[in-house]
Amino acid sequence: MKKNILIGCLVILCFTIGIISGYFFLKKEENTSIKNTVENNNPSMKSEFNTSVEEQYADILDQYFNFDYLYLYNYENIARYPTAYKDVVLSLDVDVVKVIEEENNHYKMLVNMADHDYEEQEFVIEGDYKKARYLENDFIKVYGVYKGNEKYVIDGKDKVLPKINAIKVIVSDATGEFNEYDEEDIREIATHFFNSSYTLTKPNYDFTGTLGMYYASLPFHYLITLDNNSNARFNKYRIYTGYGRIDVATEEDSPYLQRYISKTSDGNHFILSTYTTNNDYLELQAYDKDFKQIWTRTFEQAGKYIYDNNGGRIVIVIDNDLYIIDENTGENIIDPIIVSKYNTIKLLANGDIILVTQSAKDFIFYITKDGNIKWKSSLSTYNGEASNTVDSIYALLVANDTIYVGFKTSKYNANVVLFNQNGEEIVNTFANPNN
Repeated sequence: MKKNILIGCLVILCFTIGIISGYFFLKKEENTSIKNTVENNNPSMKSEFNTSVEEQYADILDQYFNFDYLYLYNYENIARYPTAYKDVVLSLDVDVVKVIEEENNHYKMLVNMADHDYEEQEFVIEGDYKKARYLENDFIKVYGVYKGNEKYVIDGKDKVLPKINAIKVIVSDATGEFNEYDEEDIREIATHFFNSSYTLTKPNYDFTGTLGMYYASLPFHYLITLDNNSNARFNKYRIYTGYGRIDVATEEDSPYLQRYISKTSDGNHFILSTYTTNNDYLELQAYDKDFKQIWTRTFEQAGKYIYDNNGGRIVIVIDNDLYIIDENTGENIIDPIIVSKYNTIKLLANGDIILVTQSAKDFIFYITKDGNIKWKSSLSTYNGEASNTVDSIYALLVANDTIYVGFKTSKYNANVVLFNQNGEEIVNTFANPNN
């Protein structure tokens, strides 16, 4: 009898513990769900605005496909407007004066900007050697993050100089040109992008006839042929050494056909954009990792179009129509909306959109994921004339609670303007009348 009572008590105790454990497990799941919902609905908790530039350029694919760095052609700009370039990726061409410190694989080197008249042109570049050491008189291109000014002791003298943490350093070739990505880089890019075994070769075409001349006109690239031939349309690619673009290179090659391949924002699928130049016909297609088609969209009379994808969405502007498309289905999330003259666009992870034009009056727009214009701003240098425009927009970067827009003027100077999240202009390097 006592044994039966004891067993009964144990059963009740286990049942009670199970209920309590289940309650706390469900409560934990509920709290996790609430946390995830809050994070998804509150982009300020995790967004490009509060993600460091170093994180945004974390690996070789980020560097290869990301063009959003600020050219520094003029030393005076960084001397006059240091806050405009702080914690942002810069691109600059410099001469190596000397390596001032080496410890293990880490270096600090004194460099000088080339071909400029400003008296003080020195920087200190810090980083880790990747392939080879840098020597005095090397002419190099540096991509790096400006971290402010620091004190250094050089030749026994104290100097306060701009410090740049290098992301990538390229030594010029014998002609003074820069080979942005060498064969080793291309192999690493292909490995990360395709996640598949492949064969790399240099192009070797018969440059006769229309198609041969087309091949000859292309910038230098390597050919990547996947060992997986299950889909013949997707087993050969061109990866360019001068900029971030991967073409599909098949028997369908034509001077009038541009076929670019990219990844969905989660990195699991591929997006193929095919643009036919002679009839302005654009086709977008999504494929899974085995190159089986998921969906397709076509746009006639595409003309010049701009495209970006992020956070499970695609945004594309054709003529003056802005489409917001679901990456998984290819369907419109909202009806197309009419936007002003455009130049470049950035789709944020939370679904919001930043669009920049060449018009100084309606220069920048912030559009919510629902297609509503949250704000728009003019350049402070806008003088009220309809012809008041900038020549081109070359960079659009979001970081450090700031929107950075790199633009060029008629004098070919590279300038930058900063806006906060409310669309208020913070700094405009073109405001200096001497520029």
